[in-house]
Amino acid sequence: MMNYLSSDNFPDTTKEVRLILDSNLATLLTEDYHGDFYTLMAEYQRILSDNTQHARWPEINDKLRTLFLCGRAVPLDGPMIGITLSLRDSDFLSAQARTTGLSRSAIASLEILATTWNATLSGSGIWMGKTFEPVLRDAYAEKCGDAPEVMASYDEKVSRIGRNFFRDMPGLLLPVITAAWHLKDRPESTGSGGFDSILLQRHLDLEKRIPYNKTGGYFLADLGRSVLPDMAGKTVFSLNYRWPNLHPIFPMSGLIDEIVQISDGMYLGQLIYATRHINLGSLPFLNEAIDEAYTASGTDYGYQNNGYFLMLDPANSNRIYAAFPQLAPRPDESPPATTRPVDTRWQSDTTLQQKFTRLIGHPTGMAGIEHPDESVLQMLQRISAHISEQSNPHDRLLAFEPLHRLFAAGIAPCVRDGLFQGSGARGYNVRLTSSAQDDWYGEKSLIEGFDYYHGATLNLHCGFADTSDQADSRLSFEPPSGPNILNKLWHSIGKFIFPWAGKSFEKISPRKLSMLLDESPNLTARYPARVSQLKCHPASSPHYLSLKADAQHLNSGRYTEHLTHSWDQGMSPADKDFWRQEALERYVMGYNLQDKRILMMDSLMALNDMNYRVPDTALQQASVKSGSPFERQGYAFLGVADQPSILPANREKRVFQFNYRYPLIGGPAPIGYCLDELVEIADGLFLGQLIYATALQRPFNSGVNPAEYDYQLFGYFLLLDDEWERHRQAIGLDTLN
Repeated sequence: MMNYLSSDNFPDTTKEVRLILDSNLATLLTEDYHGDFYTLMAEYQRILSDNTQHARWPEINDKLRTLFLCGRAVPLDGPMIGITLSLRDSDFLSAQARTTGLSRSAIASLEILATTWNATLSGSGIWMGKTFEPVLRDAYAEKCGDAPEVMASYDEKVSRIGRNFFRDMPGLLLPVITAAWHLKDRPESTGSGGFDSILLQRHLDLEKRIPYNKTGGYFLADLGRSVLPDMAGKTVFSLNYRWPNLHPIFPMSGLIDEIVQISDGMYLGQLIYATRHINLGSLPFLNEAIDEAYTASGTDYGYQNNGYFLMLDPANSNRIYAAFPQLAPRPDESPPATTRPVDTRWQSDTTLQQKFTRLIGHPTGMAGIEHPDESVLQMLQRISAHISEQSNPHDRLLAFEPLHRLFAAGIAPCVRDGLFQGSGARGYNVRLTSSAQDDWYGEKSLIEGFDYYHGATLNLHCGFADTSDQADSRLSFEPPSGPNILNKLWHSIGKFIFPWAGKSFEKISPRKLSMLLDESPNLTARYPARVSQLKCHPASSPHYLSLKADAQHLNSGRYTEHLTHSWDQGMSPADKDFWRQEALERYVMGYNLQDKRILMMDSLMALNDMNYRVPDTALQQASVKSGSPFERQGYAFLGVADQPSILPANREKRVFQFNYRYPLIGGPAPIGYCLDELVEIADGLFLGQLIYATALQRPFNSGVNPAEYDYQLFGYFLLLDDEWERHRQAIGLDTLN
């Protein structure tokens, strides 16, 4: 890393500037950098793409500027994957702002461009990168109008002509910019016509790792001095789109990019736009450029920084798509499979080796299933692939037998002192307290005992096809069935769309617990604010139906005798003691976690899920170091320990349950029909059964025999602590690349 980042790369040699730059870089590397630049850049991109964190954007842009100032200028060659980090408005009032001591004017500080980008295209991956290709001297001269100052520095080993990559997406945007910017189809061979560069086969082979459809937006690239005054003549790799013979269209007619290297295979670029003498370029409906022609020298164009982007070596595509899943190939555009690096890190670490190779339980009938030099997670990856191979043509639970046996041998986690507790060496991933108070209908408190686990899906099954009798006999015989559509859809499309990232647990107060488990007939009178919210979220209709059924006294709930009164309306001391005991020994509050792909649907999710929320910053930041951070919480549930399984085939095995079904939990359909079960199979690695009620017309009540809801198994999932998650990403189990 330090081979690339140094204040020596910035030409201002004054002692004061050097000390400030050294201090800023040291602070950034100490406080933000945790050993991996992909994680760091993904975190910066996450903040800069989140309109709710607008106040932090100046701070992150300043850090990117520090990295750019300290980056090393090197020429680029061949294709690069691109990701936009930051966009900034041009500041046409910057001079006036500086007279008042501000770095940017109030209008520019609104960052309208970034806000609009974040709300529309930030997560789309429509721009996928650039390529830098060799170009003959004569072609280079023709494009720059044989400008003497440009041709004087031409070097066939360094000078390049480049083009951008654009990716198809739903809607009409790509066809529109294809017509406006004269984009072409991606070249398929070195003989593809219409390109002014020298197409090399090794470059085209690397391009196959980048999902894009159209290419264009041409530029000339060479080493040179930065055009920004505050760069003090810093050497950069400069990308100039402005030459008239490149036929640029606005906004590229005012654009110059500058790039430096900051890490192995990672290059930081800054977008620079002119604010004076702006040329609209060659518009498609006119035969000539609008406004004066661009010249490389002699004119003050008022260049300003308009944001930052990354160029990433596609040789590292696995790491890139893990850090930036919005760029990952979709099922219809997946590049040829590449060999995934083998994760051998754990084999030389005694502690990890013991953790990764030891099952907590001992499943019967599975002798020989474990392989030497294979982790438990690699074993599960192999089992999952075999299940898909067996069940995709015929969706039979018999193919899931290895997972059934692993689940049967697992040990249920418990609740101890109100905390989620596993059976491993520590028994938890993190233990944190929030930095801000949470308000639960007038009860203000800090979130305590927060713990989270990353999520992965192994295999799915369509439980609607099962009957209770079939479920009982599934390990011995099953009738013929159709293809496993759910499993196919998940592995081909679903995991790319659904941004599930895991689950979190936290302490629950006895007051909150008693409310969420209340099934009394007068819930509207007891909890008017909660019921009003429930009624206003149509997606929570299964819960609202249960509430109305309770109002008709159809059944008595499991906790009726301890809920003759609500906590705030006359509950007896004995009943309050009961709920305190339940909150300490049996229940935790739980949420499902979503990664940054959810941000594009923020408003929709808030309307859909009454429990959807932005996590406390202190809690969310804990996941950043894992390399797989979560962004939102939702789909709330009650985690309850030491429960008999509701699936007959599990023979009342004691499990940890995720109960989404009580009326006042209020999760949207279909999660309102869900009741998952969990066991721990290795230290920090949990195997879960995805279980849904299939008697959809029957409102839930805890006093009803579970058999009447016809619960069926719909698949298996994993919860993983941070160490397991890093291993999962390395081996590619249910990842986006």
